[in-house]
Amino acid sequence: NLLSEEVSMVRITAQIINYDSDIGTPQHAYTLVEQESSLENGISTFTITLYTAHSTWTIFAEDVDASPTLIKGHSNVYVRTNNPTKLQIILPDEVANPGTTDPANSVGRIGTVRTQTAGRGFNIVTNLCDDYWNRVKTGAMPLVSIWTSDPYDSHPSALTLVNGQRTFSVSLITASSVTITASGGGYTMGIS
Repeated sequence: NLLSEEVSMVRITAQIINYDSDIGTPQHAYTLVEQESSLENGISTFTITLYTAHSTWTIFAEDVDASPTLIKGHSNVYVRTNNPTKLQIILPDEVANPGTTDPANSVGRIGTVRTQTAGRGFNIVTNLCDDYWNRVKTGAMPLVSIWTSDPYDSHPSALTLVNGQRTFSVSLITASSVTITASGGGYTMGIS
């Protein structure tokens, strides 16, 4: 809430720079669509929905009808994950893309999958995610099995996720397009 007799219109902006905790560099930067509203008796209410978890968003408020700006304020908001709902598979050359707002039409990852060589092992990462592909790091962790459509591969042993994540080694034998599936804990299966 902003209070001032001199302010009649304010703009709210939410911004985030999500740092990759493993390497300490910016991974995602988001700015939500700006919202403007008139003040009534010096007060205006805004509703902002934030989707990227494990992140601190900064919410800015500023006077938009004065020159120069008379009031500018900000507040930090930490966003936690929602309840876990699904498993995700990350293949070589892909990276997780948390905060995806269209869960029905997305896989929560970006990148181009690299072609693998028959008989040569490679690692995949399985994540426990909420509806917006944020990795859920706390709570009960599922025992996860990895399966492929390759009839000649050997499946890795089932493993329990740790902090919502686990790396599995996969070795495909058949030279063709293959589907890899992660299942466990009653969550929606991850398919790649």
